[in-house]
Amino acid sequence: MLAISTPTATLARETVNLMIQAIDKGPTGAPGQTFLPFDLFTPENI
Repeated sequence: MLAISTPTATLARETVNLMIQAIDKGPTGAPGQTFLPFDLFTPENI
């Protein structure tokens, strides 16, 4: 069994930062991607 988790605090912080950048810089010509770290949980480390 394996569980994949995205830390919600990191997700929220990155989302707010991207919204602030969009307001400050205006629309961009091409959409970008943001890669967030994730946690892997196995029965051995829970």
